Amino acid sequence: MILHRSFDWYMLKYASLLHDNGECYILSPDGFQYTRRWMNTLYGVEMVDAMFKFSQCFRNLNLTESEYCLIIPLQMCYTDSTMKDQDIPRMLRACYLYALYQELCNNRGEHEGKAICSKVLQVLDLLVPLNEFYEKNVGSRVLET
Repeated sequence: MILHRSFDWYMLKYASLLHDNGECYILSPDGFQYTRRWMNTLYGVEMVDAMFKFSQCFRNLNLTESEYCLIIPLQMCYTDSTMKDQDIPRMLRACYLYALYQELCNNRGEHEGKAICSKVLQVLDLLVPLNEFYEKNVGSRVLET
């Protein structure tokens, strides 16, 4: 389940480092700056543009840390055709969705909480085509040495 959601995790984890100014601020432990230029080389311009678009939409949700912490397991439980048994992930997803809904309502009030919950699901739906594009065009890519 996690194997097929690793790109989703990456996008959710590092969305804040793909800045509105179109630059990437990921720095590796050895000091290598993973700039947009490098991203374009590794992923392709179309993919990188889609990644930045998703990141902007995700950041615009202005989630608290506790809300954000519920988003990752919620997305990890997204069911797709690669899973044989979809009942357990579906049940877990319902639990995390309810927890997120409760957290949003507690933090923002019932009306705004419902609206933000709906927006969260819309933004997470953007990961589906992005993940498919990644699997098709990037995940299978072999870099020449």
